[in-house]
Amino acid sequence: NNYPNPFHYETTIPFEIGTESMVDISIYDMIGKKLNTLVHGNMQPGSYTTVWKANDSKANRIKPGTYICKMQVENGQLVKLMVVQ
Repeated sequence: NNYPNPFHYETTIPFEIGTESMVDISIYDMIGKKLNTLVHGNMQPGSYTTVWKANDSKANRIKPGTYICKMQVENGQLVKLMVVQ
């Protein structure tokens, strides 16, 4: 889970990769529009963190609300909700 959640300006998203894999971590609004890609690339096994600064791909601050963090790896995906205040 990301922390803090809810948050104002930024949140940290920890994640682990069990095997070498293509990883994509993206942020979506509640209607499914992609707002930002935080991680995209091949990664080795290990523990990582990434930070989302509550912005879209053009560095515009997003509005308060609930957003979706979707992490996709080659063998599955994980979806979490995040709240921006």
